[in-house]
Amino acid sequence: MNCLDNKLNQLNVKTSKKRYYNSEYAKVTIPDKSSFELGEFVGAFSGDRNYCFNEKTGHHRIRIYLHKNDDIDYAYILKSLIKKLFNKTACTYSKENCLIISMSSRKIYDVLKLILFFGNYKTLNVSLNGEVNDYDCSFLRGFVRGLMDTDGYVSTNGNICIGLISELAINQLSEIFVKENLIFTRSKRKVRGKMKYPLHMLSISRKSTKKYLEIIGFSNPRKRKFAVERNLSAVGGI
Repeated sequence: MNCLDNKLNQLNVKTSKKRYYNSEYAKVTIPDKSSFELGEFVGAFSGDRNYCFNEKTGHHRIRIYLHKNDDIDYAYILKSLIKKLFNKTACTYSKENCLIISMSSRKIYDVLKLILFFGNYKTLNVSLNGEVNDYDCSFLRGFVRGLMDTDGYVSTNGNICIGLISELAINQLSEIFVKENLIFTRSKRKVRGKMKYPLHMLSISRKSTKKYLEIIGFSNPRKRKFAVERNLSAVGGI
């Protein structure tokens, strides 16, 4: 059992204590071990997301932001994943060009804080707690999928790419791709406008597209479709 599995078990023990019995905290389940699906949820939250605590209500509000028109199908997939993992029904609503998946749960927040580091400026600092080697392969593959589903994209020439201002997260993705023997390149790009931090880019070589889709892939139907259509000769009809 790895260290993450031990920590998840500790959270489940906390739930069984009397003061949490029959509370909303107890109704939300926690996976008994790390898994591809847990990694996928954590990765999706690491992409476009928001967390806030309402001192008046005591609610821990977790939101994941998607594209209003392009990610409708993926929103249903992500909501089903949340229900399966935590027995929690998330709600969705739209605001401007965003489709927002929202839930209130101290317990899910506890899981996220257990696995992720995010400081006051989450976009700049978000990364996995500890070392990549602290997590098993299945969890890491799920983490990459969730992050690519939300923050990644497929370029017009077929490269699977991601750009983050968190250099820590890009370093960890690089380490995961090295472990998986995926060929990739890295670069850094200045962003115009008010953004004062550079964008750290990672692009998977088309030589590794087939392997990437086989071992990690996409849950986001739109991005999976683009990846296959723009790499038909490389992926062999996956």
